[in-house]
Amino acid sequence: MVTFPEEGTQKENLGFDIVFTIIVILASSFSAYTTYLGFSYDLPQLASGVIAAIIGLGLFIINMKIKEYRQSGQSIFRVMLAFFFFLIFSFISNTNAFYTYFLQKDIVPKTQIQAEKDFDKGTSVILAAIDKNEITLKAARIKQDLDIAKRNLYNQMIDPANPGLGTKAKEHLAEVETILGVHLTKLKSPPARASLNQHKVFADHLAALIDEQFETKYIRGRTENLEAFKNNIEKRRILYRTSIINKEFNKDITDAMGRDLASIKIKAEKLIDFKGDVPQINTTADDIGSFNYT
Repeated sequence: MVTFPEEGTQKENLGFDIVFTIIVILASSFSAYTTYLGFSYDLPQLASGVIAAIIGLGLFIINMKIKEYRQSGQSIFRVMLAFFFFLIFSFISNTNAFYTYFLQKDIVPKTQIQAEKDFDKGTSVILAAIDKNEITLKAARIKQDLDIAKRNLYNQMIDPANPGLGTKAKEHLAEVETILGVHLTKLKSPPARASLNQHKVFADHLAALIDEQFETKYIRGRTENLEAFKNNIEKRRILYRTSIINKEFNKDITDAMGRDLASIKIKAEKLIDFKGDVPQINTTADDIGSFNYT
């Protein structure tokens, strides 16, 4: 006798097959996507995509086979072995993807905030060293002594009792040249019988020449580079501080801070013979995504 399954049973089986197939498609597709994310941190995108496709299709086919074998009453032992093979790779990559996703919201900001603190501390030490370096201090000392000698020379040259570049004035001029370390171009001074106003004009020209020589020797050649260096440091400090204020958290910004601080230290060593210590920015604490890190 031939028996036919009831129509209700056929509909139930068809409904189950449809729902089961939809679930397997969604689950294997999602697993393939998270597999891609998990591998993409360590492998090229193409390789990650190929592995994800193999894992996704493998899980889909094996699940369909499991259903088929169970419905036909066959043993699913061998199929389960294949399933566990795909499951191992899927589990590792999916765990890495989820772990990384949640940690990015916590570790990246914390690492960047700490990096900004270290960058601020390190650049503060370097800026203080620039202000106290021998070049700057020497220029300040020379300027202080030069201003006194220049004022004495100026006052002597416009002295109504003995105006012009007389004996005493020449002594003050020699002192100015000694401080500067430069022999000034001899300007033609007005005769002793010239008016006081003419002597004053000459004294003004000589004072301007002294200032120009000091600027050329001690400011333009040496401290201009230091000023540009300081300005660049300040711009970097503002840039990274702003990123924290605006909550612009990104691993690349932390890496940039590490590179900039190292570069600034090297340049400080060359410009001012900097020998101090600066904090070491940790650029690997937010290196999440790698299997090694996870």
